[in-house]
Amino acid sequence: MEEIGMNHLRILLQSSLFEETRNYPGTCYKMHDLVHDLAESMSKSTKVIDQDTYIVDNGDQIRYLAIDLSSGREDREKLLESQSMSLHTLLVDGDLSDDMLMKLKNLYVLFLSTETSQELPVSIGKLIHLRYVNLEESSISILPDSLCKLYNLQTLTLKFQMPLEMGRLTCLQTLEFFNVGREKGRRIGELGSLKNLKGNLEIRNLELATTTTTKMC
Repeated sequence: MEEIGMNHLRILLQSSLFEETRNYPGTCYKMHDLVHDLAESMSKSTKVIDQDTYIVDNGDQIRYLAIDLSSGREDREKLLESQSMSLHTLLVDGDLSDDMLMKLKNLYVLFLSTETSQELPVSIGKLIHLRYVNLEESSISILPDSLCKLYNLQTLTLKFQMPLEMGRLTCLQTLEFFNVGREKGRRIGELGSLKNLKGNLEIRNLELATTTTTKMC
């Protein structure tokens, strides 16, 4: 899958549809402005809503939604609920309730930025199609154990304590760090099941890892 993706990226670069940018750590790519404008004008499934502006195309089913729930919350929650079954990608600035999150059954990508909520709703475990979850920009510090039911999850970006039994996320490919703990479900052995991990992984609190000796016959 990654090789196919890289081939597509090379084609886009060679066709000058993408360009390399150094604004972020590592190598990133973006559309040229003209290509972006064309894509936006042709899109029938994208909606972006910020505090002051509605950028709307008239597609009946929205696949990609970027929304700010910190103001005008009632109207924007109605929009989110009306499109909950068609959404594949959701970028949220603000708090998502447990009930609202549970309705996003077909979500593949979730980028959540919060300032007040410190706990991720338990219903995250119901979104079994999730492939990418980014909570790095949120104030969330408590993760429910139900997060580890997301057996299709490939990328998890965090900045806080791991949930129990991370080893259940067997499809996980990207994990920036792992916090070793003494209790069952947070021991270093959880990493043994994550056979698809790639790239860099920082292991924290390694001094808490227990070692066992096995007699060889």
